[in-house]
Amino acid sequence: MSDLTKKKPIPELSWAFFIPLIAAVVFVPLIVRIHYYDTHLGDQVWFWADPKKLDVFHYWKNIWLSVCGGVMLCMTLFLFLKEGISRRKKMFIPLGIYALFCILSTIFSVSVYHSIHGFYDMFESIFCLLSYGMVCYYAYYIIRTEKNLKTAGIWVLVGAAVLGIIGTSQYFGHDIVMSKLGRRLMLPASYATLPELQLTPDQLSLTFGVGRVYETLYNPNYVGVYTAMILPLLVVLTVTVDKLQKLWIYVPLIILTMFSLVGSLSRAGMIAIIGSIVLFLIMFHTIIVKYWKQSAVIAVIMIIGVVGFDFARDHVISQRFMSIFNDTTVADTEPMLSSIQLNDEDYTLVYNGKELIFQNYEEEDNITPIVMDADGNQLSLAIETAGEGEEAYSYYVIDDPACAGLQMRPAYGGTEGDILGIQFLADGYTYFIFYSEADGTYYFQNMHGKPAKAIDSETADWKIFKMFGGFSGRGYIWSKSVPLLKDYIFLGSGPDTFSFVFPLMDVVDMNNGGYGNQVITKPHSMYLQTGIQTGMISLIAWLVFYGWYFAESFRLYFRKEYKTFAEKLGVGIMIATASYMISGIANDSNPSVAPIYWGILGIGIAANEVVRRTRQEEKEKQLRREQAIAQAKANREEKEKQKTGVTE
Repeated sequence: MSDLTKKKPIPELSWAFFIPLIAAVVFVPLIVRIHYYDTHLGDQVWFWADPKKLDVFHYWKNIWLSVCGGVMLCMTLFLFLKEGISRRKKMFIPLGIYALFCILSTIFSVSVYHSIHGFYDMFESIFCLLSYGMVCYYAYYIIRTEKNLKTAGIWVLVGAAVLGIIGTSQYFGHDIVMSKLGRRLMLPASYATLPELQLTPDQLSLTFGVGRVYETLYNPNYVGVYTAMILPLLVVLTVTVDKLQKLWIYVPLIILTMFSLVGSLSRAGMIAIIGSIVLFLIMFHTIIVKYWKQSAVIAVIMIIGVVGFDFARDHVISQRFMSIFNDTTVADTEPMLSSIQLNDEDYTLVYNGKELIFQNYEEEDNITPIVMDADGNQLSLAIETAGEGEEAYSYYVIDDPACAGLQMRPAYGGTEGDILGIQFLADGYTYFIFYSEADGTYYFQNMHGKPAKAIDSETADWKIFKMFGGFSGRGYIWSKSVPLLKDYIFLGSGPDTFSFVFPLMDVVDMNNGGYGNQVITKPHSMYLQTGIQTGMISLIAWLVFYGWYFAESFRLYFRKEYKTFAEKLGVGIMIATASYMISGIANDSNPSVAPIYWGILGIGIAANEVVRRTRQEEKEKQLRREQAIAQAKANREEKEKQKTGVTE
């Protein structure tokens, strides 16, 4: 049982203890600062030739969140030594197991460097992951009263207000982040004189179109995840408001958040919102039935608002939602080329289900493909011509109707353009294959101009993945990520190492999936991300931890009247965190949004403790009142008996 239920009074803490929590949940997500760094990926065949990159949103968030986590750990130890109490709660045991396996996965990581320092574009290092858990526990540890809850709640609203204002400015095309002041703040002055950069604030630009909202969270999808989490909390506080004056705070915040949600066009956010609406109806069904007229009015206003937004944006919202079920990332027809296998003596292409074995025959400055079928029979080639005038070129085709559409022609490749090989054209993609005399084997030249070996990787050919193929191509990434889970049951590949184990060199499937020119850095699913990087045990432990919290919250708040602020905040956070977990199906954990989730989750656990203690105190007061009344009645009866006895 938690210490909150003990009779011993829990000491009130100074406001100073809230500073690192506020910094992690409110200010870290606002950090936008350019960092120029060496990715330490130059030796990876799937990475660009230039290993140095710029990061705008995640590097410094990772650093400062890790600092906040370290400060919180020190303050927790200080409080334990000072107060002599340890706020134990069995619910945190699974979270401890999760943290332990994060550490073990780092020790045995496929790239310890990147697990410690963070990976290109992501920067969710081991210290970042441990800080998430620390933020959650620290929030629970220091929030002990309803007054503490109000302090934490106010700062969460402050963060929502700042992000909402930034998002609304972007929605209306007046981006605060990319203003003159914003660009100066995000760019270190030294980068203007750095020879390889010579970057000035006026040269800064972002790829998001005008009106697309990204706030300070890096990606519009992350904005969708955040708004889908914070919006239910704001709605709960609004519908349970005890003073009408508070509506002047909540309603504007809802409007600002709605602008960000709509402007993000995040499909993950849309799905999460639908899930939170369902949970809201379950938790508030008794109040909705009791005040059905008011509820109907609110529902009509919300529907009109959503439809109005959709019409105002030329139906981009409804079209974006429906695109979840439409596969727009891959070709409508089944690809003909399904495999490339490179050997020392030859290489094999599987085209239209037919196995074709090739060798490159070089003679002086010319090269010709030699093609055989699976039985070793040489196939005849024909020469055809495409283009006109100076743009005309000749190419080989296999004299077999089953191989129609497969083109081959001699070409030069390599970084210096001095390597002679065969360039294949299939399904609209080109594949340059050459023989390396130095290595005595065949290679293909990948998208970064590097020699590489093609691989065939396992695919989870699930219908649901195909159905969600239009979900920004997530179906393909999921189908390739799921088979990796069986390799990481106990220990993961290591924090921030997804790209090291994802089959990036399955060049044919990458092209057919619409990702031929990209480095996939994330699985676009928080659960696949966790299961692969820190292991299935860590994923199960985290899900048990959250499931424990959710079950406890559901028991506390289902079919209850939300009278105290702790109850209102508690049920609001329960719905908000559930929305985040839903969005996690199609979105990753990241240093922009995750600190907010873990922070309010810790606040929610503390709120549950306050609610439970308050209800217990009310029961004890009621019991004492009943006992006092019973005792008084017994005293009166005794006096009556004594009086009657004297009279007789």
